[in-house]
Amino acid sequence: MHPISSASIESLPNELLLPILETCAVPSLFSVCKRWHHLLASEVMPSLYKQISKVHVFQENINKQAFILDRIYKLESRLSETAKLNAIFRQIFTLASSLSPLEFKWKTEEKRGLTLANYSSYLLNINRLLLWKKLPGGEEYLSREEIKYLPLEKKGELLRD
Repeated sequence: MHPISSASIESLPNELLLPILETCAVPSLFSVCKRWHHLLASEVMPSLYKQISKVHVFQENINKQAFILDRIYKLESRLSETAKLNAIFRQIFTLASSLSPLEFKWKTEEKRGLTLANYSSYLLNINRLLLWKKLPGGEEYLSREEIKYLPLEKKGELLRD
């Protein structure tokens, strides 16, 4: 099997390249080439921003969804959708890191995928852990040795069980 060179990937038509970028978007892809930067900034990130808006506000028009999402994450309306999306994920990763510090000690933001699936998973598990902390004895439970070293997703699943 021959490895795929970056030159051959860069030359893929947009119809093939867009789904790939949507599936594995990470900040470092912006620097691969101008074309990828353009596709990420003009196609992938705005689409993901709209999808995340729909997660929070699904029955309003796109402008109302964006306004509410900007309020939730305290974003300036003048920012581009790509900049807003980066700020949203930065906030999510920061909160996730505070709830599961050992898991994120070696993961840099550059290596975390900017996808709707990741966003939804982080959001769900963060909310579960914040609920745990509010329950009587929840803070102590999450501080137990066998619990505190679990990854965020495993900790979040504890509330489900």
